[in-house]
Amino acid sequence: MAQGARPMPQPNVAYTQLPNGEAVLLHMEKRKYYVLNVTAARIWDMLSEGRTADEMAAGLADEFEVDAEHARESVSRLLSELGSGGFLRGPAR
Repeated sequence: MAQGARPMPQPNVAYTQLPNGEAVLLHMEKRKYYVLNVTAARIWDMLSEGRTADEMAAGLADEFEVDAEHARESVSRLLSELGSGGFLRGPAR
């Protein structure tokens, strides 16, 4: 994802946080769901706040005490999967 890219959730995707910290996304039109682990749920939260991919990676590195490269890879991989599944509107600047 390009530096400074700001992906956005599709407006027709419902998000439900589970008691264990995981979450579920439901694409209402496509009738597809995606289960997020705790880390991915936090990435979704940051995405919903309008953060860039770089900002999400920095936040992930701080919160989960992982190195920056690992955080960037995790954010990039999740955004790619969500984008392919139609859960994102695409990068906005």
